[in-house]
Amino acid sequence: MIDEYPENGLDVRERYQKAMRLRVHHLTGRVLDMLKQAEHAYRSSGTIPQQEPPQWIARSIDRALDAVTLPPAEMAATLDMPDRTGTRRGRQGVPERALLRAYHLGGRELSVASAQWAMEEGVDHRDVAPLIDAIWRVTEEHSSAAVAALRGAREEIVEPSRAGHLLDALLNGDEESRTVAAVARSFAVPETGRYAVVVRHPAHGGVREEDLVPFARGTRLVWRRHGVTAVGVAVLGTAAATSLAGALPAAGGYRTGVSGAMEGLASLGRARQGAEAAARTLRGPGLAFLEERFPAAMLHADPGLARQFQAQVLAPVLALDAGRRDALLETLEAWLRAGGSAGRVADDLFCHRNTVQNRLRRLEELTGRSLSAPTDVIDLGLAVQAFRQFGDEPPGRAG
Repeated sequence: MIDEYPENGLDVRERYQKAMRLRVHHLTGRVLDMLKQAEHAYRSSGTIPQQEPPQWIARSIDRALDAVTLPPAEMAATLDMPDRTGTRRGRQGVPERALLRAYHLGGRELSVASAQWAMEEGVDHRDVAPLIDAIWRVTEEHSSAAVAALRGAREEIVEPSRAGHLLDALLNGDEESRTVAAVARSFAVPETGRYAVVVRHPAHGGVREEDLVPFARGTRLVWRRHGVTAVGVAVLGTAAATSLAGALPAAGGYRTGVSGAMEGLASLGRARQGAEAAARTLRGPGLAFLEERFPAAMLHADPGLARQFQAQVLAPVLALDAGRRDALLETLEAWLRAGGSAGRVADDLFCHRNTVQNRLRRLEELTGRSLSAPTDVIDLGLAVQAFRQFGDEPPGRAG
């Protein structure tokens, strides 16, 4: 028994513990390399997010080192990490075999390191055997606890098809705590983390399976099919929703909308509404982030009201022939982009500065609004966005 070792044995284990603390990063790398070769779950295409194993393996090794110096009666205090690991791997669908291999590889690396350390330090071989025995006793205790937790987590998991329906319920606005808890367990995601929702509307046909990527720049995506549309839940962590730009397959002609970051699974219904609002701002295939499209999204929330507003602000301009109308609106948009710099507008539109100023004065005369008044600038900016979205259709049309 560990607590029956002589005092010098405890001293050896404490010295070993201190030395191994400095080698945790190296030991973690070796264990992970071997795991990736042997177990698919630990590869980049497996069920565990690739940024997770290094952190969890390092913490597990640290906890094993804590246990090496303890008597058996006190080892239970170090089982918190095996419990957490087993529970999480169970919810991620990691095979029991793979979890056991992870612990046994860790035990082996700690044992090999102990022999190497003993030679370096000149430790008596009679003290090394009890140390190795302690390492394997800890390995067996921790791996058994992890497997028990994995099995318990599997019993908690909702049957897959029902779990999918519960996720659909959240995406459709359900905020019930029981639904949130069941989805968190079944998909191994946090109840209170940061999320965004992605909607992908195909131009024709349905969404292709290969376009529903499980990870985009390190962000996990859980997909559901709603008719011909695909709806994805992005587990953001600390990432921004806009980090998904360029990471979603663009081929296939999708209108893709992405919500802003929302807190907690209970907010997925509102996040989906935001993603749909962003997608509606696209007139063809493309990618729209709600955070970058709020004005256009608000206009789309009530197209009829947006057209009325457009007509109220821009009616005299829209009554001009198409050439003069487009010149004035193009100049206004360039002026808004340039932050009110007529010189920059002239450079962008390849015309004289005086031409820009004349067009802006004409716009003010026709609309009765001043580009020096912030509220008037807001009105003109929203009105021209409405025109770009809906054209000059009569306000009464529902479109």
